[in-house]
Order: sequence, then C-alpha cells, then structure tokens
Amino acid sequence: MKRILLTLVAAALCGAGSVSAQFSLSGALNSLLGGSQQKQTETTVAADNAPSKRALAAKWTYDSSAVEYRGDNALARMAVSSLRDQLADVYAKAGLTKGCGTIQFKSNGTAQAVMQGHKIDGRYDYDASTGRITLRATVEGREVECSGYVALSGGRLTLILDLNEALKAFKRAFPEMADHQYVRSVAPIVESVPGIYAGGVFTK
Repeated sequence: MKRILLTLVAAALCGAGSVSAQFSLSGALNSLLGGSQQKQTETTVAADNAPSKRALAAKWTYDSSAVEYRGDNALARMAVSSLRDQLADVYAKAGLTKGCGTIQFKSNGTAQAVMQGHKIDGRYDYDASTGRITLRATVEGREVECSGYVALSGGRLTLILDLNEALKAFKRAFPEMADHQYVRSVAPIVESVPGIYAGGVFTK
C-alpha cells in the first residue's frame, strides 16, 4: 500500500514512499544498540549557523541525507555518527535521492514540498535566533506536525526533525498503522534513544 505521509525520516523532507521502505529505517537504527567508533562527519546544526527568515525563504532541492544526535548519551552520540551512511541507503530505497524533489519556504509562512511527483502543502513557524522550525501539513486529510532545526552553511541548507516526535505524530495521525510490523520494530529503538534528529541537506 502506497501512502504519502510525513513520517520519521521522510517527515524531514515532506517526502513520499511506501510505508515498508520508510520503516526499513529500523535496520539502520539497530546500530545504536552496539555503538560505533566511526568519526562523526555530519555538520552540526546550531544557532550560530541558523539562517535568517529571508535566507530561508527560497526553493531548495534535495541533495543528501542528514542525521544528528542532540542528547547527552555518549554511547548514542558515537553510534549515531555511524548512522549517516546507512540512512543514505534507506533514503535511496525509499526513492529519496539527489535531485528527487524540492521544498519551498515562503515568506508568508507557507511551505510546499514536491517529492517523487507528490506535492504536500503546509505551514511553518521559524525562530531565526535558535534555528528551530515547526512544520505542519495535512497528509491524506490528517494533520501532521513535527519540529526540528535548520542551518545554512556554504549555500547548503540542513533540515533535521526530531525522530521521536515524528514517530508520535505518525501514530496520532495514522493509528491504524500502529501495529504495522515496521512501526513495531522501529518504535522501541527511537523511543529509547531520545534526541535523534534526521532529515536532509538541500541546495538552491
């Protein structure tokens, strides 16, 4: 069954894909249980590289995946650093590859994402002093809301959303999917390690 929805990783992109493809993220998240010694290479999203509202208001094209840990668990921090390459593979299986779609933030507070031929309209609230953003959209007639952070560096916009919050939003909007095998497999991992954010890097 195909569904257009904002869930977990795809929530960060306002993307689309099959539920099974999106929730195969559980395999990647299982790496959190064992840890990793790989060096963390992703750009840290912080208030000092938050774009102004004017700079954010543009059309951005998807380039690559992004993941960040914002909690205080040292083991989880090391483990998440190894998640980036796995996340890229999960995105690719869901059809989220470089140039696959766009997200446009407008100065009037509305946003529009086009991914894999599907369009989602919504609204956003943004605090340029912290880089915090909240996205709201109606997906298949149901309201979905999730917050996260944005950063702008070298012309590349990084957008990450709270996976735990995205999972809760998905369950609220689509309660009939709560017992889906992929939801059951990923939920305990996401819920036990708060502070994992995932999304994408975009360019103009």
